[in-house]
Parts: sequence; C-alpha cells; structure tokens
Amino acid sequence: MTASSHAGGQGRRWGASPFGVRAARRLAALVALLPLLTAGGCSATADASALATPEPQEQSLRHSPVPIGLRRVTGPGFGLGVPGSYEESLVTYPDDVSVSQWSQPHPNGPLVTAITVVREGTPSLGVEQQGAQLERQLREDGARPTREGLTWPGARSAQILRWVEQSGGSTEPRFVSQLMIGSERGTIYSVVAFGPASALESEGLPRLMSTFTLEE
Repeated sequence: MTASSHAGGQGRRWGASPFGVRAARRLAALVALLPLLTAGGCSATADASALATPEPQEQSLRHSPVPIGLRRVTGPGFGLGVPGSYEESLVTYPDDVSVSQWSQPHPNGPLVTAITVVREGTPSLGVEQQGAQLERQLREDGARPTREGLTWPGARSAQILRWVEQSGGSTEPRFVSQLMIGSERGTIYSVVAFGPASALESEGLPRLMSTFTLEE
C-alpha cells in the first residue's frame, strides 16, 4: 500500500521511502498509523547502550489467553486478541518487515485507538538495544517513559515501554505502550498500543497486549 494515511488529522505518505532503523523505530513508537519501515544501517550508540536493561521482577504485564469477548486474529508469526469491531490493515516492506494493525473504526475522523504489530525478520539491533535507544529518544523529546524487562512464553527477550504524549492537533494526551519481543529465531515483534490517556482502563489496551502469542 502506498496511499496517504491519516492520524491526528494529518496525512502521511508512506511506502517506498528509505528509512534507517532509528527513524523506523521512532515512527513505530509514535504510531501515527502504519509506520514507514525498512531495515537499515544504524548501530546502537554509546548513549543508548549505557541505559541498563531492566531485570524482570514483579511483572506489570503477563501473557494471557484470548478471553471471551475478544476476537482472535493472526499475523506473520503471531496471534492476538482484539475487539470484534476493530478494522484490520496489513502492509509488507522489503527486508522481511511487515506491519499489521487493528483499530477502532474511524470513517470520518482521525485514528484514536489501535494496536499495531511490527515484525522485523532480520533486525539490525536486538530488543535490549532498541529498547534503550527508544527510551533515550523519548526522553530527548521530553517524554517520561518507563521501561521494564519481562519474561514471555517462547521469547528470548522481552521489554515493555510506556509513556504519555500529545498527539498532533489533539488537546487530550495519548497513552502509548510498546511491547518488544525477541523470538528464539531472532525475529523482533513490536506490539504498539495507543489510545486516549483518560480512556485507558475502559479501552483495556493492556488486556489486548497481554494476549500477544508467538506462533513461529
């Protein structure tokens, strides 16, 4: 797909433009809609690697089966539970990258609530490096993210980052949560959920993220 996508009332052209991993990861973090992604030449910086990887302790998010009331959906190498009304989009990119998204219907307005899975088949950075780099970038932009190490079924490594940001043109802050899963095969899945911060509990975004299941 190479059409213009809309989020927060602003259009964004995506498709063939070359982006490095850093730019791609930043776009995935902001999740305006379907990120521009290609694998590319960016290495972890000294500043990013200096942010220590959190150790799993009492996890704030744990894997759970898809509960009654959610619809089970699948993408390349994974399964997930989403509300039955959510609309689905899938985009594939070169270098073994795909982006799957399920979102609340928004026929005449901006995208408000969605969950997106970015699959990187041949990532140039590991989960720990990407998580540290994303945390540093968010702090440079004035956000106050939290980053937590997790254990996840079938995963070699896992982390979750959470932060609140101001979405374009909106007066209401947006809550963003990004679950990063590294599989035994080396694939990285970034599960990014976002919605109005005031509606976090009612939307149940953490419940959706908890159903993410590796199926490689």
